Amino acid sequence: MRALVARGDAIGDSLLSLPAIQALGRHAQVTVVSSPSARGVFEGDPAVAKVVLVGSAVGTFDMAFSFTEKMWGYDLLRGSAARVGFWPGASKPFKSLMLWPRLTHRVAEQGGHEVERYFRMLSAVGIQESPGPIRMVVPEAERAWAQEWVDSRGLAGFVALHLSEKWLRGGWPREFLQGLVKRLDAVVAYGPAEAEWAPSMEARAHFYDPSLKRYAAVLSHARVLVTMDTSAVHLATSEGIPIVDVFPEEGFEQNTPRWRPWMVQHELIKKPEWQEGAVRALSDAIKSAVERLSSPSAARP
Repeated sequence: MRALVARGDAIGDSLLSLPAIQALGRHAQVTVVSSPSARGVFEGDPAVAKVVLVGSAVGTFDMAFSFTEKMWGYDLLRGSAARVGFWPGASKPFKSLMLWPRLTHRVAEQGGHEVERYFRMLSAVGIQESPGPIRMVVPEAERAWAQEWVDSRGLAGFVALHLSEKWLRGGWPREFLQGLVKRLDAVVAYGPAEAEWAPSMEARAHFYDPSLKRYAAVLSHARVLVTMDTSAVHLATSEGIPIVDVFPEEGFEQNTPRWRPWMVQHELIKKPEWQEGAVRALSDAIKSAVERLSSPSAARP
C-alpha cells in the first residue's frame, strides 16, 4: 500500500501532523510533500519512505491525503484511488464546489486539537489509531553536539526563551523582552528572522542554528521553554519539555484548543495589547508559570 501526504506549510504545522503520518506509516509506504523549511521534520523518520519538496511531480497512490488546506495540495491527489481532505462545506461554498471532484473522502472541518484533526483523516479510510505524542527523530550526532554545547557553557537545566516578532505585536517594546530575559536568567533562542536584533539581548547565552534537529537537541536540555505560539512550541513538545505558551489575548479562547502544546506539561498565558501596567503583569504571570512548571510535581511525561 502506497500513501501520499501533501503537507507543505510551516514547521509547526508539519510537527503537528507528525503523529498521524507516523501512524499512517504503520499501514502504508508514505511519501510526504514538504516545504523546504520543514523537511527536517520528516527526514530520518522510519515511518516516512520518501520526502519530496513542494512543486515535485509525485504520481498516483493507493491513498492520498491533503493535510494542507491550500489548493495545490488537493491538486496533488488527482489520479489516486482514495483522495482525502478537509471539507469546508457550507461555510465556504465556492471552495467546496472546487473540491468536490478532487476528493473521494471529505472530512468536516470541525473543532479539536490540530493533531486530532489529522487522525480524523486516517479514520475516513478505515485507519483507526489513537493520537500519540509528537516525536521528531533527532540523530545521536546532533544530541552529542547539543550535550557538548550545553556542558561547555554550564547551562544544565536552563530556562529557554524563544524570541520572535510576535512578542512585539500590539505595541510591546523590546525593552520588555530584555527585562523578561534578565528576570528569568534565560538562554535566548531565535530563528533567522530575529538574527539582526536578538544577539544584542543580554542573556545567559544565545542559541541560533538553522537545523531543526540541532535546535530540538539543545531544547531537550531546558527545564522550561517560554515562547509565543510559534514552531518552537512544537519542537519543545517533541522533546517533552514543559512550555509556557503565550498567545495574544485577542482570539485566545478560539486558538488555544486547536494550537496548544500537545501531550506535555504546559501553561497558557494571555498577552494583551500593550498598556500602562501590562508589562509587570505579563512578566509576573510568565515568571509564576515557569516556577510551577519547574517544580518536581511538573515532571516530564
